[in-house]
Amino acid sequence: EVKIDSQDAIAKVISIKGNQVEVMVGELRIHVKKSRLQKLHIAPSYSKKKVKKSSSTVGSSMIKSTANFSSELDVRGMRTIEALGAVDAFIDKAIISGTQAVNILHGKGNGILRPMIRQHLKGLSYIQSMEDAHEDRGGAGITVINLK
Repeated sequence: EVKIDSQDAIAKVISIKGNQVEVMVGELRIHVKKSRLQKLHIAPSYSKKKVKKSSSTVGSSMIKSTANFSSELDVRGMRTIEALGAVDAFIDKAIISGTQAVNILHGKGNGILRPMIRQHLKGLSYIQSMEDAHEDRGGAGITVINLK
């Protein structure tokens, strides 16, 4: 069992392919970067019933957290590392909640966050496409991400 960084989710590892790990969170299978996972150590004194009970509690807390999911993330003013962590957690929640498209508001500013976020997400299997928002809705200051 592993914990997904910046989430309350406890997941079970299904497979590992390079830097991507397939995990089960409740009944959902998702792919997460290996660097975003923390190995959990379960004391041998725990019974299987206790582990099952705690995983169902985690499942209900996941449902509550995704019920209030907003499809827009504002990372303006964040440092790159901080923004990338927030984007990863945001995309995880979007996938778990079943959202098809999300917006990341990075602003135009010096133009650093936009290419860094896009490079970070480029090539991930669960990203279908990325593009600038329509000019009336923020243009180059917002990246629209379509999820598979």
